[in-house]
Amino acid sequence: MPVTDSPTAWMQQRQQVAAGGETYIYPMSLDEFAEQMPMRDFVRFTAYRGEQPGYTTMQTRGTAVELEKIGSVTLHLPENIENSTKSQFEGADSGALGVMGSQIAPEDSFGGQLFLSAMQKVGALAFGGDGNLQSQIIGGVVSGANKHMLFRGIDFRAFTYQYSILPKSAKESVEINNMIKFLRKNMLPEMTGVNFFQVPNTFTVEYYLGGRPAEFLHKIKPCVLTDCTVKYGGNGAFATFNETDAPAVIELALTFQEIQLVTSSDAAEGY
Repeated sequence: MPVTDSPTAWMQQRQQVAAGGETYIYPMSLDEFAEQMPMRDFVRFTAYRGEQPGYTTMQTRGTAVELEKIGSVTLHLPENIENSTKSQFEGADSGALGVMGSQIAPEDSFGGQLFLSAMQKVGALAFGGDGNLQSQIIGGVVSGANKHMLFRGIDFRAFTYQYSILPKSAKESVEINNMIKFLRKNMLPEMTGVNFFQVPNTFTVEYYLGGRPAEFLHKIKPCVLTDCTVKYGGNGAFATFNETDAPAVIELALTFQEIQLVTSSDAAEGY
């Protein structure tokens, strides 16, 4: 296909020959009209349309089938890659009644503890206050010594990627502009019917090192793009390209959130 110096025509050619939808890559080649410079270390965000377990099906886990690939964005790996796993725990007060199932209390004190625990409940309900006030006044004690750690669940993991983008040419600024449109288009819903949204598309996030899937970095389950923040300008001035008036400095922050929970067995498989 002949090379053209028109950024718009060049983008149309890229999309026509792209396999599996639109493709956007940054950074491009140092030579404005050369073939795409291969990146060895990068992260690829691929958008899909279709039903995903944990998102648009009753099934909460598993692999989706018959997904339609919309396109992809390939960016260089940011300086840091973070994997934050959070479990929800809470210290719970089981009260004097909780002692019955775990230990045998002295006969002269256990009945009193049960009585004080009951008084706490009654006092809190009857007077709308802290039940400990009644037990402290009556028996000189407050509850809290019999606590257990209660597991509440796990959180969906989120991943944030921040980029400082400096287009080297007007052509590359067109690539970046269309890349941002692509990301925003796939993170937002369409209206369907009168008062309903068609849920946004999902993404996969994949790391590559040396041009191969990264073995020592965590894998990521299907995601939705929850935040796409774009800032134009920087370095003390709002600079643009003379040919197109495209911004010469762009700050891009992307936050993806998984739609499936990661369990112990998933962690063993690299998630």
